[in-house]
Amino acid sequence: MNPRTYAELIRKHLSLMDFRKVELIADRLFRGWIREKQVFTMGNGGSMATASHFASDLCKSVSGRKKDLFRVISLSDNTPLLTALANDFGYERVFEKQLENSLRAGDFVIALSASGNSPNLVRAVRCASRAGAETVALVGFDGGKLKKIAGHCLHIPENNYAIVEDIHLILTHMICSLFKKKLNSVFLKK
Repeated sequence: MNPRTYAELIRKHLSLMDFRKVELIADRLFRGWIREKQVFTMGNGGSMATASHFASDLCKSVSGRKKDLFRVISLSDNTPLLTALANDFGYERVFEKQLENSLRAGDFVIALSASGNSPNLVRAVRCASRAGAETVALVGFDGGKLKKIAGHCLHIPENNYAIVEDIHLILTHMICSLFKKKLNSVFLKK
């Protein structure tokens, strides 16, 4: 695909995005931060990298504030734990098993997946829903199972992995920017 076509596809999908959903997710995360809830992000492959990046950006957003940092954990980042869980329980349970140890009602579980059908992400989102956590999915293609089971969903109806992953990164940056704006409005009032 030539660069112009690639850029046009990204532009097209962003122009069709319902940005109220992006704002809602940022608002829910901000309310979670106020209530001292945790955020767990996860993904596979390129989505794993975005999940890790998103966790870092969310945590960094509150650095230097008088309130504690946002407790944000990328379930994809602990390679020894991932491989131990995969070895003992199967790869489809690597995120679910981590959530079973740490998840509390009202926490957030954010799954990133181009297909929306990764068994390990689907199991983890179902586990999170049973535990009373808020669930968010960033998906592509037809949205897969995650689109149907997540409480909040940002869906890019595109079958090209690179386009979907690039837009997911843009959306996570938008969410962080909105989250930081909400933080600033609170701290400027004090």
